[in-house]
Amino acid sequence: MKTIIIPIILLIAAMVFIIWSGIAVDNSLKGLIEQTKDLPDTPNENTLKLIEDIEKHWNKHKELYSAVIKFDFIYNFSKEISAAKAGVNAEDTGTYLAAKKSLLNILEYIRDVQKLRIDNLI
Repeated sequence: MKTIIIPIILLIAAMVFIIWSGIAVDNSLKGLIEQTKDLPDTPNENTLKLIEDIEKHWNKHKELYSAVIKFDFIYNFSKEISAAKAGVNAEDTGTYLAAKKSLLNILEYIRDVQKLRIDNLI
């Protein structure tokens, strides 16, 4: 009987962790996506502060994101944050706008991949 109960308890604990991490990541990503969408299309004097706020939020939850997605996307997001800041500092609207779109694409992809689905449980 003991050989059946312990694996069932471990399986339930793993499923609870998967569900909890999915909900936590989804809530955090909602905020990041909204912050990124709120960035202006043309950089102004407040844009750098907004990007730094996004970067703070990202760094605060970076370990949680790395638990649900490949590290390549974590690295790519950090790279695009740097590109967005460089575009603002250089007053290069094209670089900034491309980085903003890339940030949104990465966040949407992470959110889509980590959603609670049967293939994510397996």
